[in-house]
Amino acid sequence: MIRISICDGIQEDSRVVKEMCCQYLDEIGVDYQFVNFLSGEALLEYCMNKANRRIDLLFLAVKLPGMDGIEVKRRVEKIDRVWRIVFVSGYKEYMQKAFGLKTLGFVTKPPQLGEIVNYIRFVLEEMGENLVLQFEGVKAGIRVEEIAFIEGDGSYSVVHLRNGKGTKVVTRNLKYMERVVGQLPIIRVHKSYMVNLQYVSGLGRQVVLKDSKEVVPVGRAYRKEAERCFREYLNQCVGRRLE
Repeated sequence: MIRISICDGIQEDSRVVKEMCCQYLDEIGVDYQFVNFLSGEALLEYCMNKANRRIDLLFLAVKLPGMDGIEVKRRVEKIDRVWRIVFVSGYKEYMQKAFGLKTLGFVTKPPQLGEIVNYIRFVLEEMGENLVLQFEGVKAGIRVEEIAFIEGDGSYSVVHLRNGKGTKVVTRNLKYMERVVGQLPIIRVHKSYMVNLQYVSGLGRQVVLKDSKEVVPVGRAYRKEAERCFREYLNQCVGRRLE
């Protein structure tokens, strides 16, 4: 089951995206639900109600009645009722501002079926992954999305959670943690540190983390590879991995 939302003040544009989604999901036999909104305010009201189910994929317009899509994106990044966002808009000049922690890409109106299908496929694959890392001594596991960075401390690893939610200690060294994260966007940047690229806004001699005052150093031996991984991740965020 995938839960999709379309937030667009133009009902005809919303209908087009919905029909494309339904066409693909019916073809592959995946159950789905839609919850659609004509304004950002209505979407945020839904998100603030913890009784409502998470929106797995939000197709979001830039121009909306009242609050615009860029501001909506900024606000939903701070709550857990929206998993991934794809902008669908004719305003290309907003493309750079559209990207963020949850944004997968930017589709120019009128959208093409292949573009919409690629993003749905990506989210379905992501939902099928094990996004909770299980470690001995950590009862509920650790959600990948909660991890800001990981600090090695000898035979232990300290997982620093985002938004100041504290730390969790794992009785495994950093080399083991590196194997566990596998293909996830968590990379080694120092002999004692790994960072989650989802929350990196800049990477040079130090890692700049979004919404955090923490400073993570970048080791000289790791810098070139870390910068390459960061560039590749940014490319993926603008949709190259979905082509």
